[in-house]
Amino acid sequence: MKPLFVLLSAILIISGCASKFDRNDPLGKKSFPLISQDSTVVNFPQDYKGKTMVLGFIFTNCPDVCPLTSHNFQMLQEEAKNKGIKGVNFVLISFDPDRDKPWVLKDYAKVRGIDESNFKLLTGDKDTIRALMRKMQIVAVPGDTTKTSDGELMYFFVHSDKAFLIDKDNRVRSEYRGSKLDIAEAIKDLQALE
Repeated sequence: MKPLFVLLSAILIISGCASKFDRNDPLGKKSFPLISQDSTVVNFPQDYKGKTMVLGFIFTNCPDVCPLTSHNFQMLQEEAKNKGIKGVNFVLISFDPDRDKPWVLKDYAKVRGIDESNFKLLTGDKDTIRALMRKMQIVAVPGDTTKTSDGELMYFFVHSDKAFLIDKDNRVRSEYRGSKLDIAEAIKDLQALE
């Protein structure tokens, strides 16, 4: 049973990463009501219309890919400031809304020292998150769940590792691997949108 799950997960991830997002289809055709780490409502992506956005998907219990993605977004945020690139918003959306409530996202930002001035962590109800993931071609398959020696539940997802550069018209302009984001390349892409 377990080898079948691993094979299915690999196929889903590869298929989720292999196809390109339709860049001719702006994100703005449908509204996705989400909640920020500050418990404010964000109408995604309409609230970002007219702004450049770097978007990724995470879950806070992730042991590997998501912390790297978060860190890369922070490095890109800092480098954009250093280069004088203004008006860029950094957005990470949790695909684990059952656990990643706004206060959990707030703690995640605090622990990582995220500069929240132009950086939002978002969550929402399950149906909204699923619809947004389908739109963005993000795959997340629950993996093994276990307990630590002190009884704490440990859970995992096998998931896509995508990040997107979205222009002021809510169109995807570039796609990256979030955990291996090339900061110099992303800076060039941001500068091309200024």
